[in-house]
Amino acid sequence: MVSSSQTAMDPLVIAGKQCREWAESSALEWLETNGDGGFAMGTVSGANTRRYHGLLVASLRPPVERQVLLSRMEEVVSCGGENANLGAAQYPGVVTPSGYQLLEEFRLDPFPVWVYRVGNARVEKQVFLVRGQQTAVIAYRASERCTVHVRPFLAFRDYHSLRHAGDAFPTAVESDGRTVSVQPFAAGPRLWLHHNARGFVPAGDWYYRNEYREEMERGLDFQEDLYSPGWFQFELEAGETGFVVATVEDAAAPGLDAVRDWERERREQGNWSNRLESAAEQFLVRRADGSPTILAGYPWFTDWGRDTMISIPGLLLSRGRMQEARDILRGFLAHRNQGLIPNRFPDRGEAPEYNTADATLWMFVAAWGLRGDAGSREFLRETFYPAAREVIAWHRRGTHFGIRADEADGLLSAGYEGTQLTWMDAKVGDWVVTPRHGKAVEINALWYNALRMTAWWAKEFGEEAYAKELEAEAER
Repeated sequence: MVSSSQTAMDPLVIAGKQCREWAESSALEWLETNGDGGFAMGTVSGANTRRYHGLLVASLRPPVERQVLLSRMEEVVSCGGENANLGAAQYPGVVTPSGYQLLEEFRLDPFPVWVYRVGNARVEKQVFLVRGQQTAVIAYRASERCTVHVRPFLAFRDYHSLRHAGDAFPTAVESDGRTVSVQPFAAGPRLWLHHNARGFVPAGDWYYRNEYREEMERGLDFQEDLYSPGWFQFELEAGETGFVVATVEDAAAPGLDAVRDWERERREQGNWSNRLESAAEQFLVRRADGSPTILAGYPWFTDWGRDTMISIPGLLLSRGRMQEARDILRGFLAHRNQGLIPNRFPDRGEAPEYNTADATLWMFVAAWGLRGDAGSREFLRETFYPAAREVIAWHRRGTHFGIRADEADGLLSAGYEGTQLTWMDAKVGDWVVTPRHGKAVEINALWYNALRMTAWWAKEFGEEAYAKELEAEAER
């Protein structure tokens, strides 16, 4: 483990007293991402309180097809005659184990680190993801010689669903001394658990009715059964590092040097000048083809057109990341359909969805921020402006979902029964929670804006007649 002094930002520290308050520490969440749509997420207490929490939520087709593979770890530490279970989990009517009561501190440094007190020893656990891989590293160190038994809990499910013991979950485990691997379903991923433990003890068992409090409070299914294939036994000398590397990457088992290199790289990636910039980086990811995109939010959103376009000015343009902004705009434009860019790209590779009246219009705002950048002039002239003309034409004559400029007053009308096209887009079954069909105010502000901006570009690129036409329409 590398000293935290290498990071530019001071660690964000939660003091032990706060950590040991269950209601508080189980409500404080942390997030660790890999730049490809995969993530790890949990709480300061160590307990999972959402179905989306896990130490490895892998994106099998970045940034989508996310699966919770490794749900959590449970550690039993024996040190100086003291025995302690560091894990934390909620079951019906009880929190057990309750290792959070042994916490001296939790910190983001820049990734999650827990420090426990077991007798006279300080036991440290850290979790980080490897950039560009579906790989999580869980590492342990203690200030005194100790034995650590680490039990992994597996889910192997889509991150929106829950696992149950009766789901025909094959439990065969392969082990070769340095690696344990599990592949419950032939069509699914294989999870490798590489380690430097003294050994792995097969002791497979189901742990029933793990409860996720946040799901319960949302009125959703909240109980899950998790499978544990056994436990790793570490014999750690003072200051020595033990690790488990959980991954879907088919590669040779890493040694301690590789783990240290990954940690060093992760600290360098987190070497930002402030937390706002560090947080911004979590949302910038790469698709499987290497092209950049922006995630709308963790833990359950992928890349949505509206959120992406609204975010480009803050996440990219204000930070001078013009090339990435151009690449993202180019990527969405490549999927436009009848003058609309996608609302979202579904998780399982289906055709993009286009049910949005504002994402395409927000794109004009994002592109407007490029106009002062000399390196973007060609992109604006050759790629964006022709697409903008096409978008305006489709909106004037009518496109999907009843989106069309009213000939009587020039205002943009959108939607009909059963559709949800604005940012207030909640829908339960066939029930549209907030129907806003017709001439929504912010949609028309964006439409006016798009007309004015395109008129400006038309002048810039020598199309005076078209510019005057759009200016007249905007004025009306």
